[in-house]
Amino acid sequence: MKKFIWPLQRLLDIKEKQEDFARIELVTITEQIVIIRGQIMMQKTILHSVFSELNQLEPQQRPQQQRECMEYAHVIDTKIETLGQALEQTEQKRKKKIEEVVKLRKFRKGLERLRAKALVDYHEQINREEQKQLDENITTTFARKILMPA
Repeated sequence: MKKFIWPLQRLLDIKEKQEDFARIELVTITEQIVIIRGQIMMQKTILHSVFSELNQLEPQQRPQQQRECMEYAHVIDTKIETLGQALEQTEQKRKKKIEEVVKLRKFRKGLERLRAKALVDYHEQINREEQKQLDENITTTFARKILMPA
């Protein structure tokens, strides 16, 4: 019996690898998002602690420190804004990558269904051929018995 060879197997293998790589990239992008969110939270915590320290100062020292704190707060706000933009861009990348993974998965699943159907068809064809061969053997044996009586 000959071995089942599906012509699109190589394409299926390639699509599986592409899906795996896309999933790895998706995980990497998600990790980047987590890092950026952590940086934003850290900057907000720093800003909150600076204002807390300013509130704890005595009223005489506060005007001197307040100017420096406001300048520092502006720098921190700029960092937070920049990180927010980076977060938005990374979220967009993530959305596109999710769409790509879903598209690859659908394509791969379709190929797997085609392969399964081709395998079933192959087995049915093999069974028909075996049955045909058995029928021919029985017919030949029967014909020999009729033509050559014992």
